[in-house]
Amino acid sequence: MIQKILTDKDLSSNEKIVLMYLIENRVNSKIDIPFKSLGEELGLAVPTVVKVIKSLTDKNLVIKKQNYYNGIVIANTYTVNLNKYI
Repeated sequence: MIQKILTDKDLSSNEKIVLMYLIENRVNSKIDIPFKSLGEELGLAVPTVVKVIKSLTDKNLVIKKQNYYNGIVIANTYTVNLNKYI
């Protein structure tokens, strides 16, 4: 599966990095992490993380759910969809 992701010509380098991070750090196919934390972990700017997550979501590789507390987004839950690579 890793090789299929790394050689997928439909994914940018940043998409591969973020997707691999989400795969490696998920619990039961899910991971909760704010954009800022994800960017800090990977050395990517927050706008880049937002763009990459949107792209991965559009490609149906990641499903994003926003978590709110008192009406404010506090984190996002990402579910990784690896059906394309199985």
